[in-house]
Amino acid sequence: MQFDTRAVVRWRRAPAGLAVVALVTLAGCGGSQSSPTTPTVVAPPTPTPTPTVASGELRLIRGSWIDFDTGALVSSTSPDADILFYADTSASMLVWGGLLVRNGALMGIFGRDAAPGKAGCSVTGATDANANIEVARLTAGTYLCIRTIQNRYSQAKVVIAAGPSTGEQLVLAFETYQ
Repeated sequence: MQFDTRAVVRWRRAPAGLAVVALVTLAGCGGSQSSPTTPTVVAPPTPTPTPTVASGELRLIRGSWIDFDTGALVSSTSPDADILFYADTSASMLVWGGLLVRNGALMGIFGRDAAPGKAGCSVTGATDANANIEVARLTAGTYLCIRTIQNRYSQAKVVIAAGPSTGEQLVLAFETYQ
């Protein structure tokens, strides 16, 4: 007697994202079928959070120098400065200026749809390096990716954009990854 060793996997919806898998072996020649084995509950993998070295919210005013490795505002002579925020308000209340990289840091706009995290910034965000991002492109909800001078990746979200109602200030929520 020969047996057909093909297997059939049956999927059944389970609560809370769990998958139940039953394996059924089909027997050939005799037409009999073995009964299903006991269902196995498979839990979805738990994502491992990326450790951060600094995070928080930065309220920047014209002339702010930022060290994203520590999340601190530093002086213009600091060798740790990654980014400079510069802005000026014209008589018509238009704000010009932007963010400027310093000391070999890299910066790019990631987008607005989702937070890039370390993985997104390491793949696409900071590789589209700009020396300058104009203030008009720094709209609320925009994600930026920064590669710091310490070779860490940081994501920053524009919380409050500089503009006629806010003047020469910019608020960023950021996370710098290990």
